[in-house]
This record gives sequence, structure tokens and C-alpha cells, in this order.
Amino acid sequence: MYCPVPDLLLRRFSTGLYYDLVKVADFGSAFGTAFEAYVGEVIAVGYQDGPATVLKETPYHVGGDIHHGPDWIVCDAGGNLVIECKTKRLTQAARQGGDVALRAEVDKIAEAVVQNYKNILDAQQGLSSWRPNGNPIISLVITLEDWFFLGPLLNELLEQSVRSQLLEAGLDAQLMETMPYAVMSCREFELCIGALRAGGVAKFFQGKRKGEYLHWMWPEYMHHEYKGIKLINFQKAFEADWRKVIPEAAMPKDSEGDVTANDERT
Repeated sequence: MYCPVPDLLLRRFSTGLYYDLVKVADFGSAFGTAFEAYVGEVIAVGYQDGPATVLKETPYHVGGDIHHGPDWIVCDAGGNLVIECKTKRLTQAARQGGDVALRAEVDKIAEAVVQNYKNILDAQQGLSSWRPNGNPIISLVITLEDWFFLGPLLNELLEQSVRSQLLEAGLDAQLMETMPYAVMSCREFELCIGALRAGGVAKFFQGKRKGEYLHWMWPEYMHHEYKGIKLINFQKAFEADWRKVIPEAAMPKDSEGDVTANDERT
């Protein structure tokens, strides 16, 4: 078999599989679990030599209800990153600029942000296994695909929705200031985790909220503020997994024959 465009084959083995499996029974639950596990692997590669503690929350009871807590928690010397993973995709209607459709999709991401705040509050009340250490807490929602929350419009829509849902849940909207939230795609998280590790949780995320950086895309903020940080080559890190399903001829390589990184600036 001859493959003139190897990148398209790679997409078929990754993104394209979604459309084969999406209608399978219980796909949503299994897909979410798999994505959560993948984010954990990314974190493990990014922090394989420290300097942070990576925790996986275990289910806990609140009254008669089972709470699952956040998906991952990264604690370094200066901050705590509480992560919620979401596979929700931006619908075609929202991509095409439909105002009602766009707001409905933004509301779903805001719902994940608010859920993560609830997870954090449970921990602060001593209800979960994780005990906050007093350092700044950042609430991060990692999405499977890019939602491109940049520019005043989407940021404002998301902030309005988060604020509204916090109030509806009987929570203080000041949580948005005392424990700032952030949303990034898994692709952006992979690109930025080296800078996140180097700068520290608090510095990296608080810096993104300053001035014009608020409306920048995550990679642009990272490359501007963390010049010289070498990106982690996740294609190389997961090369063994790729080789289980991808023919050698289709493996993306650089000019020296090594598996390429996920960003050309590496």
C-alpha cells in the first residue's frame, strides 16, 4: 500500500476513529476515561523528574452521594493545579458562528469549570483524600479539542456563564478571583507543560491573566514569556504506542530520521 500523505493516515488512526466509535454503547464513558488516562500520561512525562507531586483523586462520599473529585492534581512548591478533563467537542453550528449555539456550547465548558470549583471546595472542607496545602489553587479544564477561548468575546461569554452558574449553585462568584480558572486544549497543554514545570503552577497561570496575555493563545503566551524552553516531544515519548498501529513508513520524522515533535518549533 502506498500512502502519499502520511499525516492523513495518522489522523485516521486518531481523530477519525471517533466517528467509527461514537455510536457504540457506553462509548461516552469509555472515551472520557481514556482521555483522562491520556492526560495523566502527559503529566507523568512532563513531571517524570519532578519537581511536583501528581495525585489521582479517589471517589469519596458526601452524605449518601459518591463524589469523584477532580481528574488530576499537580502540586508544586508554589501552587496547586486541579484538573478536570472534558471530551466535549465544539459543534459545527457553534463553529459557524451561531450565537445561540455558541452560548450553549460555552455553557457546557462553564459547567465543567463550576464542577471543578465544587471539587476544590470539597477538598478544602476535608471531604476528599487531597488536602490543600495553602498555596494558590488554579482550576484547569483540559478539553480534547481546541475551543480557542481567545479574544474578548469568548472570554466574556465564558466568564458570564461561569459567574451565572456559580450563583445558581449557591457559590461565591469571588472564587473566580481567589482561585482563577483556565481552559486549554490537550494540544495546548502538551505544548505548555515544559514551561508550566519551569515557571511553576502559580506563576505560569497567573501570568497568563495579566494585560494583553489574557487574550493570547496559550502557545503564543508561552513562547513570548518563556523563551528558550524546549518543548517535550510527546510523539517521541509515546513512540512505542504509535509503532503498534502505524507502519514505519508513515511515522512522521525530521531531517535526521527521528520522530518529530508535536510542534515545529521544538
